[in-house]
Amino acid sequence: MKRIFVLLFIGIVGWFWALDATQIASWLEMERVSVGDAVWLVESLDNPSLEKDKISWEKYRGLKEDAVLTAGRLAQVLIKSGKVKGGLLYRLAGWDRYAVIALHYEGLVDENVVCSTPLSGAEMVGIISKVQ
Repeated sequence: MKRIFVLLFIGIVGWFWALDATQIASWLEMERVSVGDAVWLVESLDNPSLEKDKISWEKYRGLKEDAVLTAGRLAQVLIKSGKVKGGLLYRLAGWDRYAVIALHYEGLVDENVVCSTPLSGAEMVGIISKVQ
């Protein structure tokens, strides 16, 4: 049953994002993903044909492409991309702890998720799919 659900989820996500199903499947199986993977997935929501090496990192200043993705970094990616509105404290301080509070407010993550929580590929895809 779980295998059927995963295959159905891959098909639906692939259809929405027009990404290769093998790429989405590989993210779902990954224990840890990078900030670059999250940025690529978020940017592909608006431009499905975007290739990973063609991403403009100008609006993602301060984030390293090869860094391990944490809840705080994913929150910053979503705020900087304009998918989630950051709160006043995030706009004043720019800290990822306040970015995660914005995810809590939007109902994208549980209240027990903190900014240093590392995310798996399945968690990343799940959170970003809620944003869309």
